Amino acid sequence: MRTLLFLFLFAVCIFSFSSEITDSLELRLKKTEGIERADLLIDLSFRFSAISFEKAYKYGFEALSYSNKINYSEGIIKSYNNIGISYFYQNSYDKAKEFFITALKLSRDYKIPYLESRTLNGLGVVCKSRGDFSGALEYYQLALKLEKKHGKPAGEATILYNLGNILKKLGKYDEAAQQFQQSISILEKEENLDDLSNAISNLGLLLLLEGKEKEALEKFNHSLEIEQSKNDTAGMSRCFHNLGDCYLSMGDYEKSEYYLKKAIEIGQALGNKQLIIISQESMAGLYEKKGDLVRAVAFLESSVEIAKSTNSLFELEQLYYNLFQLFNKNKQAENALKYHLLYTEIKDSVFSRESSDKIMELQTVYETEKKDAEIQSKNIQLTQEKEISRRQQIINYISIGVLLIVSALFVVLLFQVRAKIKANKALKLKNEEISMQKEEIQSQRDEIETQRDQVQQQKEEIEIINKEITSSITYAQLIQSAVLPSKEYLLSCFSDSFVFYLPKDIVSGDFFWIRKIEDTTVLVAADCTGHGVPGGFMSMLGISLLNEIVNENNKNQPNEILNHLRRQVIASLAQSGNKQKLGDGMDISVCCINKKELKLQYAGANNPVYVIKKNNDLADINSHCIVELKPDKMPVGSHIKQDIPFNCTEIKIEENDSVFLFTDGYVDQFGGQNKRLGGRKYMHKTFKAALLEISELPFSKQEEIIAGNFYNWKSFYEQTDDVLVMGVKI
Repeated sequence: MRTLLFLFLFAVCIFSFSSEITDSLELRLKKTEGIERADLLIDLSFRFSAISFEKAYKYGFEALSYSNKINYSEGIIKSYNNIGISYFYQNSYDKAKEFFITALKLSRDYKIPYLESRTLNGLGVVCKSRGDFSGALEYYQLALKLEKKHGKPAGEATILYNLGNILKKLGKYDEAAQQFQQSISILEKEENLDDLSNAISNLGLLLLLEGKEKEALEKFNHSLEIEQSKNDTAGMSRCFHNLGDCYLSMGDYEKSEYYLKKAIEIGQALGNKQLIIISQESMAGLYEKKGDLVRAVAFLESSVEIAKSTNSLFELEQLYYNLFQLFNKNKQAENALKYHLLYTEIKDSVFSRESSDKIMELQTVYETEKKDAEIQSKNIQLTQEKEISRRQQIINYISIGVLLIVSALFVVLLFQVRAKIKANKALKLKNEEISMQKEEIQSQRDEIETQRDQVQQQKEEIEIINKEITSSITYAQLIQSAVLPSKEYLLSCFSDSFVFYLPKDIVSGDFFWIRKIEDTTVLVAADCTGHGVPGGFMSMLGISLLNEIVNENNKNQPNEILNHLRRQVIASLAQSGNKQKLGDGMDISVCCINKKELKLQYAGANNPVYVIKKNNDLADINSHCIVELKPDKMPVGSHIKQDIPFNCTEIKIEENDSVFLFTDGYVDQFGGQNKRLGGRKYMHKTFKAALLEISELPFSKQEEIIAGNFYNWKSFYEQTDDVLVMGVKI
């Protein structure tokens, strides 16, 4: 098992979380304007970054919007940094890096070196957390150079112990210890308790790595005393984790378990998923040493689920490897093979993502160098223009001198004839030069006209090709529309119903399907891989297979329909033997509604269904409530869970209950009124609230409001995906 330190070391001081301080800041926020208000919002966003992602995100974007409004450049950059920090604490490294890259570009554009240093430090922390130590080392060295020249001692100390961490990872323990000691000396002089505790903990981890457990224990206890003096819960949780790892190394399992449990409890209270993952990983190591394989596996698998929920690929890679080693050591070959395959798959995915990140970094460097080249080009052009002007002045002076000499010659009758001959020769040469220039200009004009004609011809050819392609796709739309159920057929099944169907392109990857079999009506809403023409092909395949499964094979259980559909999709796309096609498939929800028996059966692949029911709870002020039918977390297509059958959920329904099937295009649409913030998703929570608000209105009015809400939210943003919402009333 690996030993981790839960630290996030940016080039600004890490503030202790205190509810009294944040309450005070929020009260001050109501009374301030201008730069002071922007700085308060930035401060609040940073204080909540490790404690509450929602509040950190809210204050971060509010600070960004307000800083843009008052043209506060430093506030804009700090806001992007803080949002990146909050994503980091959620293990969302890609999102964190995206915001740091934006902050880095702005700090260079506005020429603010100390903010550039802090952003470089943040990028280094992200690289370190993802295992890219060479990238982290490069960022830290750039940041340290700027911090020494333009920053403050606390920022320099932060980068020094970040460098120490990287040197420790690279096995250069003596150099790492030197960096930690320099950092501690600066922080003690500055009386900076926040960062001093972190630096001492780092030194303790280095000692633990070298096998000096007693010295490491002393450092961890010293760090804990500092955090307790500040009443910093997040800081204490980090110390508890380190103490647990230290006692585990010393063989004192009782104390190790005590401190690791405290770290996990605080992590759960704070919602700090990274702390929970690494503490449970250490707990698994403890139980492995105690010979309790079952509990060791349970802690590792729990950490796997948390890492999956945050899409933490690098944490998943290590956890799968630990499970492989654990089962392999205990001679459980089947489980060992399973987790080794998962480890290999996630490792390949991580490598691919790192390559993409490297391309993005190179693109940023390229844009910076391109801008420098443009400036250099302008300087060269300006120099050339000055040189031409200087030469023109010299020519003017020479011309004046010549004219004076000629005038003098005219005075002297003796040289009158010679002067006339000379003037005629000069005139002849000038005429010849003008004639040559005229011919050259004529030639250039002819060439330009030829190029213009070629461009016009190419434009006309492209327009013809585009028209033919558009006509073909439009015809494909007619075919797709023909196979979709008609509005009349839907109304014949449910007199109160609607379908809001809005393809992103001409043809759609979303489709809906309806079939009435005696007293049961089967409703389907599906989202195929991709949109446009590729999605259209997948939707036609899905409709064709559903007709075969339900009409010809008489399958009317939703989970049976999905099981058969998955087998047919895999067979049709030949997915099992082609890794490049593993992503093809569909997310789908299937409802079988029996209005006679008043029951609803549901099965779903990544697609939920909402049922709006009358609220019978008198204590609840809302007249209606939502029952969410949750899907299985796997698609209809080739997947690691493709051999696991889909589940069927059955609920009782009543007259006037409403059932809504939909794809993710509606809730994932980016929108909002402030385009400079980059937009945000509509989200399931907003969609549920809207459905409850309109639950008592006629369905014709509900359809109008659902469509209106979508267009109002999308506003000036491009449509993200195909959109499908289908509603029926029992």
